Amino acid sequence: MTMEESIQLNNKAVLLQLEGKFEEANGFFLQALTLDPRNASAHNNLGMLFTQTGRFGEALQHFEQALESEPDHATAHLNKANLHLAKGEMEAAYAHYTSTVRIDPENAGHWEMYAKFFMLAGQPEEAAGAWAQALQLKPEENTYKLELAVALSGTGRWEDARMMLGQVLQREPQNHRAWTQMGILHLMQKNFGIAADHLRRALGLEPEDETARYNLALTWLGMEDTARGEEELRRMARLFPANIRARTDWAVLLLSRSEWNKALDELNAVLEIDPGFAKAVYYRGVALYQQGLAEEAGASLRALETAELPGYSEKARVFLDKFIHQ
Repeated sequence: MTMEESIQLNNKAVLLQLEGKFEEANGFFLQALTLDPRNASAHNNLGMLFTQTGRFGEALQHFEQALESEPDHATAHLNKANLHLAKGEMEAAYAHYTSTVRIDPENAGHWEMYAKFFMLAGQPEEAAGAWAQALQLKPEENTYKLELAVALSGTGRWEDARMMLGQVLQREPQNHRAWTQMGILHLMQKNFGIAADHLRRALGLEPEDETARYNLALTWLGMEDTARGEEELRRMARLFPANIRARTDWAVLLLSRSEWNKALDELNAVLEIDPGFAKAVYYRGVALYQQGLAEEAGASLRALETAELPGYSEKARVFLDKFIHQ
């Protein structure tokens, strides 16, 4: 009877939680656990409540207790993985996402989360595999097809990605994200004219599509249409001031015209948002050097040189050797 009462209290708490009555729900979860301390569902649900209310340490404890009671509780593994991911603990997150799909391989939502983890981890090949598994379970889910196309693009499997996007657009011709991804796909292959057409179509459907607008700017620049590329980057800086990639590219254009002060102002603004953004750090060093501030430029570039960041550490090293270390 005690276990049955614990289950009933847990169910009542879940309903209160769904209504946003967190304090009341907390009380019923605790009552359920008093009656049955090994009620894995109650521990998991209380962990979810604590996650919702920002009490992450306590949430983690309850997910762990749920797994002590029921090691194959797939949802507790998933919730624990999400917490680890939020804290940047990638190895722990990977382990629990893997457990989730091992325990419940017929749940498309679990494969979806697994795929999203791989994309965040910069592993598009693994993400494509996970999206394919999700799509096998839900063959008509257009969102999965779109995300699979994104992952396939990241692996260089452009024809497969194009085919998948074609399927999405056949069913949803007004899907602006699909047009954006089709445009990016052609941009990656340097088919600039086709890319521009697709990206403008995406913006016609959704003018606030930040990704489409940024890639349209890159497309114009790839076509050596500097005027239209600059126009888009200016618009990006106004509409999306937190987009550090667009603002840095705008600063690089200013540098190409020897507008050192304007470029430096833009790069300083970018680095206030993200002090470690390598491209902005590098070009800030260049701008400082061009203004005669060689010592300050050298300090900035030396920090980048030792950071071992792909591409820009080597660029900094070359610039230092050529101009600063003379």
